[in-house]
Amino acid sequence: MTQDTIIKGTEVKYKVDLTASGFDMGTDDFFFTVSCGGVEKTILKSELVYDGTYWYLCFGTSDLSPGRMTVASTALIPDTDFPDGLRAEVVTTILGILKNE
Repeated sequence: MTQDTIIKGTEVKYKVDLTASGFDMGTDDFFFTVSCGGVEKTILKSELVYDGTYWYLCFGTSDLSPGRMTVASTALIPDTDFPDGLRAEVVTTILGILKNE
C-alpha cells in the first residue's frame, strides 16, 4: 500500500463517513483525533464541514510533527452497561506521511 505524502504547513481536507460501521453521521455523537509525530489534535463533530452530502475533516498541519499521520474516529454510543452511559467505538485510519518539504 502506498501512503500519501503530506507536506507540513498544508491544509488537509479529508472526507469522513462512519455509516459503513453502522453509525449515522447526522444523529450519532462522534469526534476525531489526528495524531502525528507525538502531537494530537481533537476535532469535534461541530467543527466538521458538511456540504449537504458529505462530512469533511479540515485541519492545518503546521502544529504537527513529521511522521505517520493517523486519524482515530470515535463514536459515542449510548449503552447502559457502561458507568457513564456511553460506549466508545474507535476506528483508526492512516492518512499519510507528514514531511518537512
